[in-house]
Amino acid sequence: MRWITATPVHDSPAAGRTAIRGSYLHAVATALVLSAIATSGMARPAAPPIRLQRLDGAPVASADLKGKVVLLDLWATWCAPCLAGLPRIAELQARYVRRGLVVLGVALDDDRGKLDAYMARHPSSFAAVVLPTRDFNTAYGRVLRLKEERIVAADKLINANLPTWILIDRKGRIASIHKSSADEPKVIAEIEQMMKSGV
Repeated sequence: MRWITATPVHDSPAAGRTAIRGSYLHAVATALVLSAIATSGMARPAAPPIRLQRLDGAPVASADLKGKVVLLDLWATWCAPCLAGLPRIAELQARYVRRGLVVLGVALDDDRGKLDAYMARHPSSFAAVVLPTRDFNTAYGRVLRLKEERIVAADKLINANLPTWILIDRKGRIASIHKSSADEPKVIAEIEQMMKSGV
């Protein structure tokens, strides 16, 4: 492809200079785009180590998730948009579990009784419902750039938008962060793309 024309292509010298200038700017813009695409695979930061706890007390750690695509779904039983999206997230988990997708529903309820009651009524909402540990609370509070660098503050107020999704690729890097229920289609599309590409 020829981006810069050395000889004016118009009768007017001014028009010729305009053509050259336009072609040059197009070439520069194209080079910048290609550079960004080439380096985009290096832009993903490493996810902090995951230390969570299942409702039965069993730990969940990064070592258990090695080579998996992990979706951290921050939610609560009192969050209506969270509950509305659960069936679609559960369907995604069921569809891709054999291809390495793990959905961890990080429950931020401060009333364990209500959480247990909800899970008793909806046992298949997630492959795993987990509770945030102190390390997870601060490490991912920093990732999300939240107030006090905590997901849940000392006074139990939640600093994060709910639902919030954090997608981690098979190499343990943060692929994307979504902080609104309106982003659910994007989350699903990204996971489907990662499943197809094997990334």
